[in-house]
Parts: sequence; structure tokens; C-alpha cells
Amino acid sequence: MSTHATTSSALDVLLARVQETTEQLDACLDTQNWAQNPAPASAAMARRDEALQDLIAAADADYTAVIREALQAALHDGERFTERLNARRRELGRASLRAQRLTSASLQYIEQAGSGAEEGGISLSPPSRS
Repeated sequence: MSTHATTSSALDVLLARVQETTEQLDACLDTQNWAQNPAPASAAMARRDEALQDLIAAADADYTAVIREALQAALHDGERFTERLNARRRELGRASLRAQRLTSASLQYIEQAGSGAEEGGISLSPPSRS
């Protein structure tokens, strides 16, 4: 399970707490005497503010966790791409070495065949036009 899903359920709990404390604050403010006795409303407001701060902190942590997961996935994808790219470079390097060896061997064969033909009286030069 991802960190995001775990934190999201915690966010639901915190949101319910904010709603509950907001309802408590509303109930305090609905009474006729809250202006004469503001202590219950002030306490309810403090509880609501604390619940809001907890919700904000958890939401920030959840956002950070989502970003972290996305970056880790991107990093992993980048590492896999780099591994594939390096493997391809190694393949191309080996193919290049094989091509160089084949070219070198072909040139040597041609030189040997040419010198053998000339020794046998066969000229490999194009005929001259006079």
C-alpha cells in the first residue's frame, strides 16, 4: 500500500475532527449568552484551530509523500532507461570492434591476394590507355 493511501485515510479522520470541532464552535456561538461568557466559544475555537492545523500539516505531508513517490518512480524509470542505454552502447561497441576486425582482415586478405597475383604475373592495376 502506498504512503499516499495511508495518509489519505488519516486525512479523512482529521477532516472529521475539524468538522466536529466546527460544529461544537457553531453550537457555542448559537447560544444567546456566548458574548457574556466567551470562554466555551474560545475553547471551541482553539480546538477547531488545532484540528485545522493538524489537517493542514497532514495534507502537506500527504502532498509531499505523493511527490516523493512520483519522483522515486521517475528516478527508477530513469535508471532502467540508463541501464538499457548502456547495454545498447556496449552492444554497439562490440559490433564496431567486430566490424573493424573484419575490415582489417579483409584488407589483409586483399593485400595478400594482390601480391600473390602480381607474383604470378597478373596485374591488378587498371590497363593504361595509350
